[in-house]
Amino acid sequence: MKILVFCLSCAALFAGYKENIDAIVSQENAQLGIYVVSLTDGSIVYERNRHLRFVPASTAKLFTVAAGLDQLGVDFQFKTEMRMRGKVEGSALSGDLILVGGGDPSLKRYHLREFVEVLKAKNIEVIRGDLIVDATVYDELSCAPGWMWNDSPTKWNPPLGGLNVDHSRIKLVVEAGELGEAPRVCIVNSGEEISIQNRAKTVKGDESDLRVERPLPKLGKAVSVEGKVTQSDGGKIYKVPAVDPTMHAAMSFAEELKSQGIVLQGRVKIAKQPRNTTGLAVHYSANLADLSKKMLKYSDNFYADTLFKQLGARHAQGSWQSGSRMVRTFLQEKISGEMEDFVILDGSGLSRYDLASPGHVVSLLQWVHESAPFAEEFKAALSVGGVDGTLKRRFDNGRFRSQIRGKTGTMTGVSSISGYLITKDKELLAFSIVGNGFTEKVYQWRERVEDLILNELISSPKVRRDSIRK
Repeated sequence: MKILVFCLSCAALFAGYKENIDAIVSQENAQLGIYVVSLTDGSIVYERNRHLRFVPASTAKLFTVAAGLDQLGVDFQFKTEMRMRGKVEGSALSGDLILVGGGDPSLKRYHLREFVEVLKAKNIEVIRGDLIVDATVYDELSCAPGWMWNDSPTKWNPPLGGLNVDHSRIKLVVEAGELGEAPRVCIVNSGEEISIQNRAKTVKGDESDLRVERPLPKLGKAVSVEGKVTQSDGGKIYKVPAVDPTMHAAMSFAEELKSQGIVLQGRVKIAKQPRNTTGLAVHYSANLADLSKKMLKYSDNFYADTLFKQLGARHAQGSWQSGSRMVRTFLQEKISGEMEDFVILDGSGLSRYDLASPGHVVSLLQWVHESAPFAEEFKAALSVGGVDGTLKRRFDNGRFRSQIRGKTGTMTGVSSISGYLITKDKELLAFSIVGNGFTEKVYQWRERVEDLILNELISSPKVRRDSIRK
């Protein structure tokens, strides 16, 4: 009799949280997909529209990063080279200086300065030839299929090339001017010619309302500065996208040469590097395990799309098409039939043509947990609820803090969250929740749907779920 009472009690607890989730989702008119699996025994904890395909938004980065770690390896590093054609004669390079891009999304202006310091150490003061910049590791299409016109380019999604410096963005500093006058705008390391359209005003008060951007849809030389800046504002940094990432990198390097007194007698050329060159210096990025944290914890679109093209560059020129082919091949080989109707056309998830089901996502998460040699690095790159990344301000109370590791996705009318969670009984679950087609603010949807569902899952008891096993 005691055993019977215990079993009935467990069944009641299980039914309770399942019914609570049913009550949450039954109120929704938008498309909603949920799939949750126990990684302890493989049972299905909850499912709704498991096989229905949705626009995943940034949770698509889970597939990009998993493919990158698998195909390139956790220790993979992007490489940027400085080479020469010709010979050094006294204080002159009698020939061309060559900069070869390897797609590194983390390359900074000071890395170029380090290259110039190598030239200075060789006592080179004059380059008698040209500066040749080779970015042909990737194609020249910076926008992926399915990107909305007003999604690109912006400060959070600058144009992508085979050679990128400072995230392909230009930095500006805006400081308050005299009361009623325009603020002062200082361009920091532009790397290209830009013009400032300053329509802002300096006002009294405590809060600035300033917009610094390059007008869309077509980028030009103009950077607009509009709104209000207060007299007490000591200066804020703003970033706008470069027009052409390769030319931006080339001109940034030319500026560094000039700033350190090295004269370039030839021209700046964007071209494939010639044959018979000699290496002068190489810069390597951090390894892919570390770069993955930028993509998953902080949802950096630029890093993810670069990795996507880098995957394509393994056997061809890096492109959206070759990247898509490599990611799909990886998934079909590792996870087989589950991925037949999966669509991924970029690495970041910005494309409205990307399609993934909750089943696709959870199948990936299960495979990583059970079979991937990089499982530890992958999980470490995920945002931790209440601690860091895009989940830093969610699940931050004492009860749920650190119980979720996941990846969020956000677009207009789209919200998703997928990852791993630990229940109150220490059971590990893999989950995916995605909503499409809602009209409210994303934060409202998250609070009303995602957070409530995840709270129910975290609170769920560890019981056998034989009635709904796969």
